Formats: sequence, C-alpha cells, structure tokens
Amino acid sequence: MLPYLKYKSEIDDNGYSIIYEIYSDQEIENILSIINQADHNKETFKKSSEIFAIRQVLKEFPELKPLVFNEKLNSVINRILGVDYFVVKSFILINLGIQIGRYLIIKI
Repeated sequence: MLPYLKYKSEIDDNGYSIIYEIYSDQEIENILSIINQADHNKETFKKSSEIFAIRQVLKEFPELKPLVFNEKLNSVINRILGVDYFVVKSFILINLGIQIGRYLIIKI
C-alpha cells in the first residue's frame, strides 16, 4: 500500500512529492514510445546532451492522457488532494545521461 499520508505531508511542506510506484517499466516504455515518434523540432521541445524536456506535454500528446492518468495516479490524486484537482501545467523531463540512468518526471 502506498504511504498516502507521507505524500500528503510532503505536498503540504514542499509543494510536491516524488512518488516512484506510479508507473511500471512497461507503462514508461509506452509513454516514451509515443514521445519518440514525434517531431522534436517544435518550440515546446528542449533538448541538450543530457536532458530532453517537453512543455505542454498533454497538449502535444493528447494520447498520453490515459497513460499518464492511470489507476494508480488517479488514486493518489483523489486520496491526497481530492476529486476537484485538475491539470494546469504539464511537462515531461527525461534524463538521457548514462551515468545517472534514465528517469522520467511528470509534473501535474
């Protein structure tokens, strides 16, 4: 079971919480697969040698919405914040560095 009280406390104290248990490896691969098929020359796409970021990711990729808002994320949002929360800004940040490993950040 996820430690909802811990996440709620972190959000109250810091304005955010890092939750690792939301997406399976397969779900992350599905999200990245959709992103990798896109034209990366748009203004909302930023890339350096180590970081790849997309602003307005849910506008750029509306097909990601059901993948991002899976059952686990919806449960966390509903239990911690309530049912009245909604997306006001979305971005995705992907670490491309080999030394650190890959990670995916989705800010909602």
